[in-house]
Amino acid sequence: MAWNSKKVFTLEDGRTALERYCAYQERCQREVQTKIASLGFRGDAADQLLLDAFAADWVSEERFARAYARGKFRSLGWGRIKITHGLRAKGVSAACVALGLSELDPEEYEAAARARGAKEWEAASGVPAAQRRYKVEQALYQRGFESEWARETAPEREV
Repeated sequence: MAWNSKKVFTLEDGRTALERYCAYQERCQREVQTKIASLGFRGDAADQLLLDAFAADWVSEERFARAYARGKFRSLGWGRIKITHGLRAKGVSAACVALGLSELDPEEYEAAARARGAKEWEAASGVPAAQRRYKVEQALYQRGFESEWARETAPEREV
């Protein structure tokens, strides 16, 4: 016979668990709602926990968007398009997406696009120049860089 081993939480236990969950890293509202549901809270109790999290400043969409954009750009080398899609998939508002993208330094962004383009150019050595340029552009598109960066970054044909 199988026993239901799911732990029943009181509202105070839920607050404690939620505080620990939010303290670990920045969270968006959707992630917090999912965590509340996984703890077994529904209806008014879930709403109360979410309100408590916002009131205690454990959750902030703006902070999350800024941290997400900085992290994905610096650690994974994502461009603005891919970061925007990632934030939208997390349910972040358009205003917070714009705030997150404002965290990216234009000079650092340009340097990253150029460095990624140069790396891809070297990786495609031995391929005809037109194909090589196409490969560089596609790699930059895949990383989420805008088309003008991809076209501008890919070197011109070799002589």
